Amino acid sequence: ILAELGAVRSAGQVLVGFAAETDDVVANARAKLEAKGVDIVVANDVGRPDAGFSTSTNAVTIISRSGDDVDVPVTSKRNVAAAIVDAIVGAIGSR
Repeated sequence: ILAELGAVRSAGQVLVGFAAETDDVVANARAKLEAKGVDIVVANDVGRPDAGFSTSTNAVTIISRSGDDVDVPVTSKRNVAAAIVDAIVGAIGSR
């Protein structure tokens, strides 16, 4: 689905994908960024006991096509969401 969206998106649109990974988290997410044609991939290490699906916290790496990756250490999911929005705003501003 994400690759199809990447192929048909409108000019100026910023496309964000999410990668739930357990091994080589950043490398696998960066490969998805390229393969899917998105601007940003949020890499989530789902093997961590202190972050992810079954906790109230998360830690991610926001990988962008511009190369300005952002590591978000363990924090509330609200703070992770704010960091993702900041990355999107940054991607829009660089266009």
